[in-house]
Amino acid sequence: MSPKNLLARLFKKQLVVNVLCFRCANIFAHKLKHKLTCPHCSYSVDTEDYIRIYYYAKNAIYFGHIYKKAYQDQKKKQGKITSKYHIPDVDQAAIWLGMALLSGIIGNIGTDVAKKVFKIIARRVKDKNGSLPENIGTSEPEINILVENLLLYVGQFNGVDKEVRETIIEEMIVHKLNNKRKDNDKLYVKARSEKEALKVINKIAIETIKIHKKYGKEAEQEVNKDLVPPPKDTFSGFWDKIDFNNSE
Repeated sequence: MSPKNLLARLFKKQLVVNVLCFRCANIFAHKLKHKLTCPHCSYSVDTEDYIRIYYYAKNAIYFGHIYKKAYQDQKKKQGKITSKYHIPDVDQAAIWLGMALLSGIIGNIGTDVAKKVFKIIARRVKDKNGSLPENIGTSEPEINILVENLLLYVGQFNGVDKEVRETIIEEMIVHKLNNKRKDNDKLYVKARSEKEALKVINKIAIETIKIHKKYGKEAEQEVNKDLVPPPKDTFSGFWDKIDFNNSE
């Protein structure tokens, strides 16, 4: 789903969403409007700009880190990729942590400052939720691996094993195509016997082939656009209201 479509869906639902402030790194609830204003430091950001950065960070964490690790581990263990994964969607807190690191990788603040912000956000998420996303580690070696993977994602997987890279790109395209497909989970629920289940599976397979023929090229083009990192000045001013000597 593109940032524009995501924004339209969110506005339609008129949600109250949790937001990470790009200046003071506080987390706050906000009714979705065209601007999101932090109650802690009064910084405002256009919702469309926020979602654009959020969407890029989501893909960077989900495909650039989680899926990459899964397929890289499989390739290392088996010598080749023989099976595909369906990994649950990434946690919102993981996206916020990704935003922090990307502001250092793409922006001007540098990775050392970005790591400090990462740890501040991690503490605040843990205080708020009681835990952190299980697929995002907070030890120094784990953060360094995450930074390395995000660097590779920003570089559009340049330097990643060819088979791993192609498999991740394929996953990204499949996710695009799935967004164009009807809700097939309801069909599975309605299948009350093995015979019905086989019919459902066959129907979904046929539908998938049709969707791929119709939208495959379009999905591939969308993925290529998604892989282009935001401009460096997108992260201008990030975290400038954090007191690093008294951040809690």
